[in-house]
Amino acid sequence: SSSSSSSCGSSSSSGLSSLSNSTEGSPAPTLGATLSSQPTMPRPPSDTGSVPAAVPAMLAGLVALAVVIKADVGSSLYSYHPSLMAIAFLCAMPNAVLVFSKKPLVALDRKTKEYVHFGLNMVAAVAAALGFWAIYQNKNNNDYPHFGTWHGLLGLVVTVLTVSQSLGSTALLFPKVIKGVTDKLGGLVKVYRLHSTMGVFTFALAQCVVLLGLLSNWWTKQVPGLWQYLSMLMAGGAAALILAPVAQRLSK
Repeated sequence: SSSSSSSCGSSSSSGLSSLSNSTEGSPAPTLGATLSSQPTMPRPPSDTGSVPAAVPAMLAGLVALAVVIKADVGSSLYSYHPSLMAIAFLCAMPNAVLVFSKKPLVALDRKTKEYVHFGLNMVAAVAAALGFWAIYQNKNNNDYPHFGTWHGLLGLVVTVLTVSQSLGSTALLFPKVIKGVTDKLGGLVKVYRLHSTMGVFTFALAQCVVLLGLLSNWWTKQVPGLWQYLSMLMAGGAAALILAPVAQRLSK
């Protein structure tokens, strides 16, 4: 009986000793480890791209330059439409996405990237709105029907989405201010995800409108034949290079 008690006591004390040793041997969690276990903001969808941002930026930029030159800005009210839309959807908007590329044009810290992204999207929104006004007023002046083509109809949708996205994203620069709203929508991570998804959709639709514009009668007269299809290939290639890593990231 006494031996049984002493064996129980020794096994109990050895168990406590081993538990104590295992507890002492395991390192205490650090502040960094604690923070890293918390949910983090999603990376921008384009940061998986392996192609240097300069490639699609140059392709789209060259097409935009050709459009602006051929539009002869200031020669008529209509001339502001293609030139401003080219600035919006071939310069500002693509570079707003490419600022988050793995191989960007300029290396910036995350917060600066967000501000540049916001600024470029605001430029795109203002240019798109002015370009839309130019074509709308031009058609009014000449008694032309509105939204009679896919280019015109989708252009309206893209303009509304671009302006809405840009204005809405202003709030995302101040997450603490909108915390009450984001909590109701499922949290800041979900809101960022929604913003990214809508941004990708808007960008893709904008590039479709650009390609339809490059098939228009006006552009056909400006650059007929091979040059017209080359401009479409360049614009489409730039869009594909930008969208491919975005789609890859969003599918994960």
